[in-house]
Parts: sequence; structure tokens; C-alpha cells
Amino acid sequence: MPCFNDGPNQKNTRLTVNIDELLKTVRTSVQALPSNDLELCDLANELGIALAKSVGTDKSYEAEVLSGIKHGFDLVRKNAEADDEQQE
Repeated sequence: MPCFNDGPNQKNTRLTVNIDELLKTVRTSVQALPSNDLELCDLANELGIALAKSVGTDKSYEAEVLSGIKHGFDLVRKNAEADDEQQE
């Protein structure tokens, strides 16, 4: 499902991300952190840095990423609720 930014600064162009490069950047930065037991905030920071390096630092890109993350959490919650209802 595509992500859409509804903000006032929405870009007309759709950016693509080289997944291999993004994963390489994330892996390198996460491995450089002092612990293998990462806090969620640390992981989110590293993902944000990797994405910003891939697409740029424009606020509309940030809003699109945050919207996508929220949408992902919403989907996981809905799936968990549906699973709970099926188990009842």
C-alpha cells in the first residue's frame, strides 16, 4: 500500500529508496552502537538517519516517513485485534 503525505508541503515527485543501500546503512550504524540490546528509540533514530541519508532532510519526507510508521503500527494493531477475536 503506498504512503501518502497529506501535509501542506507535499512533494509532487515520489522518491524511491535503494533497499540494499538502506539496509547496509542501518546495519552498519546499528552494529556501531554500544549494545546489541537496543532501545526502541535508538533503533528509530538509526532508521531515521538512514532514511534521511537516502532521500534528504526535507520536512515533507519526514512527515511521509512518520505517516508510514503510524500506518504500520495501526495495521499491526488491527491484525492483533482480529487474531484475538478469532481465538475467542
